Amino acid sequence: MAQTTTFLLLRTRSTERAGEEFTTPGAVSTDELKRAVNNAYRRLRGMLTASRGAGYYAASANIASVSGTATYALPTDFVSLLAIYVHDGSRARQMAQWEWSDAAHMRSMSLRGGYTWRSWTYRIVGQLLEVAPTPTEVRTIVVRYIPTVADLSNDADTVDGIEGWEEWIVLTVAISLLSKLEREIGPLVQERAVLEAEIKALAGSRDAHRTTRMVSRGHPWSLNPGSTGMGLDGDEWPW
Repeated sequence: MAQTTTFLLLRTRSTERAGEEFTTPGAVSTDELKRAVNNAYRRLRGMLTASRGAGYYAASANIASVSGTATYALPTDFVSLLAIYVHDGSRARQMAQWEWSDAAHMRSMSLRGGYTWRSWTYRIVGQLLEVAPTPTEVRTIVVRYIPTVADLSNDADTVDGIEGWEEWIVLTVAISLLSKLEREIGPLVQERAVLEAEIKALAGSRDAHRTTRMVSRGHPWSLNPGSTGMGLDGDEWPW
């Protein structure tokens, strides 16, 4: 169950943990405090992604292919790829990643033609998705990915602390504030270390009874041992 905390409350709790001298108006600028909370929030999100699994924070985007176009813009909040497949509305095929050593071969295929969308492969180049050989059909490419963490900006913006782990943000900001004035931070550092250990130990418990991967017996890329591709007919999974 989500346990949300507002941006305003995170800032208030952070100054309270840092001590009385930080709770008076003007003791620390609002902009500085906002930056500190957002920096800590991004770090916590990174820990939770690693501990809970990327799927809990995954996003999805559809890219429509254009005949004769090989490169497509990735979502603006794209960080890393989880999965990518292409479908025609009734059949889908996981896309393999082409290697740089395949570039000449892929270019030759594009020039020769005679291939279908089932031959498409991909590569991430900067903030672009490059499909090879160059698409000659209109299909939908589905990108599942890890997005960037959007900065908190409004006081009412919320953070899901899951199990109260937003306290890690509070402690990190308080430590930062105290460090600037060369105050004692040992107790807060120790408290944060205990919380980090709890996050790493418990964060992956959700869906812990489920297998982490789907295993196909027989051919490593097919449910059909006699197939040379993915799926029953060499192109797609049956679901």
